[in-house]
Amino acid sequence: MARARRASVGAFHEGREISVAGKRGESDARIHLRRGMAMLGIAVLALLMIGGGGALAAVRDGVWQHQGDLNAPRETLPLGLGSCVSASTDGLLAVGGGIDRDVGMDAGSVTLWQTAVPSRADSGSGAAAGPRSLAAVIPHPKGSTSSGFGMSVALDPRGRLLCVGAPYEAGGLAWPEGFQVGRVYIYELDRRGPQLEWQLAAVLASPADGLPGSAGGHFGASIATDGIHVVVGSPDDSAQAFAAGRCDVFTRGTEGWKHAAHFPSPTGEMTGRFGRSVAVDGDFIVVGWSQGDGSFPDQGRTDLYRLSRQSTRTGWHHGAVLQSPAPTQGGMFGASVGIDGDLIAVGAPREWTTQVDRDRSGQVHLWRLNRTGAIRLRLEASIAPPRSICRAVGEVRPEAFGMSLALRGSLLAVGATEACALDETEHEPAVLEGCGCIHVLERSNGIWTATARLQSPQPTPEAHDGWGVAIGAQRHPWIAAARLGDLERSAGPGRVLIFSPTRRLEEVTAAGESNR
Repeated sequence: MARARRASVGAFHEGREISVAGKRGESDARIHLRRGMAMLGIAVLALLMIGGGGALAAVRDGVWQHQGDLNAPRETLPLGLGSCVSASTDGLLAVGGGIDRDVGMDAGSVTLWQTAVPSRADSGSGAAAGPRSLAAVIPHPKGSTSSGFGMSVALDPRGRLLCVGAPYEAGGLAWPEGFQVGRVYIYELDRRGPQLEWQLAAVLASPADGLPGSAGGHFGASIATDGIHVVVGSPDDSAQAFAAGRCDVFTRGTEGWKHAAHFPSPTGEMTGRFGRSVAVDGDFIVVGWSQGDGSFPDQGRTDLYRLSRQSTRTGWHHGAVLQSPAPTQGGMFGASVGIDGDLIAVGAPREWTTQVDRDRSGQVHLWRLNRTGAIRLRLEASIAPPRSICRAVGEVRPEAFGMSLALRGSLLAVGATEACALDETEHEPAVLEGCGCIHVLERSNGIWTATARLQSPQPTPEAHDGWGVAIGAQRHPWIAAARLGDLERSAGPGRVLIFSPTRRLEEVTAAGESNR
């Protein structure tokens, strides 16, 4: 009974529809909330879910459900699974290893999980999807457990290329010049043998290795790849100023991976941390720097780069600046970024959601990009989290909505790592802080609708679920959400939650594909 009640509380969130009417390059978001009485909704949902197993992810119309968790393999203990995840469209999921920053140790490995291919009967019935079986455990090539190996991971969309960041790895020079310069390891799927194996194909060193300011630059703290390009962030590079940051682009050629471009911080701002987040899709790269200044200190900023193929101006060039429509001091705009086709998403997990509450629950902003001709960006929507559980009991607490995000087609998954849960096992309901959750939004006919709030069936205080989030697919879409965990509470606390819809993939994506 307790689980059913907890599930019903997590399920009660209004759907939020955001329609857009563009005018002179700007957008006017009209937000329509379908409101209800909170306690009545909780009671009704509790009655509906008693006897149904109490899946906390069954929200609104029952589209998304919790399908299970991925737990740490023995090889990764005691630190277990980490907070970084990346998924492909063929059902593969990469999970970075856990890390204990207090002692500078990490699991020293990355795990790969594979989705079982649904049968034809299952594919028409909306059966559960998501990675279930452990496909591989990839250790650091030299067995290191202090390089941050797996603090960032990136799979290409086809699941044939895996990039693993080791931002704490020493550079080519002795200490202190080589201290935590960082490296990136690239693995490729070898299909020549009877079994599929991941082979180390290249080791990318920071082009700044050995130069002034490269020590502590953390090359590989963020990574993105589309299979052709690999984008690597060094958010703490200090060549321009302390922790101003930089980004580097590598391209696959006939002779392997070659350095193609270097993006310095556009302003050279101290502690701007340019390159905290990166995303790439074809000829476009998005770089976020959450500590960048603007109208307010540390409001954050995001920059767009484009690959020019003109004979007179080949190479990567700065294309545009994306500024938050709701700049907030310390708003962390650019903490997470994503690009898919003509859509760009930017998370700002500490922004005010309203001028009245100023609760810093965070927002996600979406732009429509014109990919041909001159670059034109149109703000499509600014999305704040649906009403939180804490608000349902009369409290206002920041949720960190936008600390992570994943964008694929018409689906957007957003991590809210500080989200609360309610423990109703006692006579007086208690607020469990920092459990975290994932919000799912779907786009149809130009409208983004918040359709689900996904949370663990057993919320854990300070687990910070949603610190990493990924959307994968193999006939059915699924969402993987990694938790940050608390190493002081248990050994190997890492865990990845898997959610999938009960509807078929065609039903979920058809509307979005028709609008692309």
